[in-house]
Amino acid sequence: MQHVFISYHHDDLDFAENVINRVEKAGYSTWTDDKLHAGEDWRAMIDIAIKNAFALIVIMTPEAKASEYVTYEWAFAWGVGVKVIPLMLRPTPLHPRLEAMQYLDFTNPKIRPWDRLIEEIKAATNVPLTHTINIPLNSPPYVRQAVMALDSPVAGDRVGAVRTLQRVKSPEAQTVLIEALQHPIDDVRRASADALRKMRVTSAVPALTKLVHDSERLVR
Repeated sequence: MQHVFISYHHDDLDFAENVINRVEKAGYSTWTDDKLHAGEDWRAMIDIAIKNAFALIVIMTPEAKASEYVTYEWAFAWGVGVKVIPLMLRPTPLHPRLEAMQYLDFTNPKIRPWDRLIEEIKAATNVPLTHTINIPLNSPPYVRQAVMALDSPVAGDRVGAVRTLQRVKSPEAQTVLIEALQHPIDDVRRASADALRKMRVTSAVPALTKLVHDSERLVR
């Protein structure tokens, strides 16, 4: 599921929780690094969570600016095409890239643009992601690579990615193949459907039925 990634310094946890509550109350899912578990590859999990986000809110304070983790998160999001929404919680000089994004000023506790924040999030839902299929969290590297290859401009790469997912037969691979039935590229949809039939994935039956129904409707 697509979500809003919340990036913040842990000294600002109270305000971050306020942001999370308001964003979720507006009907959007959120993701923060407190969802990570011990023993996980935290950098890989954060990368996936950011790629699966349609927007990233970064709460800016002097502490956040000095944090290499916060800087990495918003810079990575910007680099992969995820909309970055900076919130200025306490006055601090911003990186030129963040200044260019026209940050929201939350420095005055009595006058905070919460409505504007929700408008920015809503606008971000209309911006296409840099990849079509969500990457399942905790998925192994070869599944992540296959997901990215599904959007390749080379047909052979796309079909090869489906075959890789078919061979793996993991729950993560099956989830990707089921979601790929809604992929905008026809050969990905057809190859994924064929793979799921051969794998006899019963949970894919409703999605396969819908795919057949939609195809028949287009032919008429």
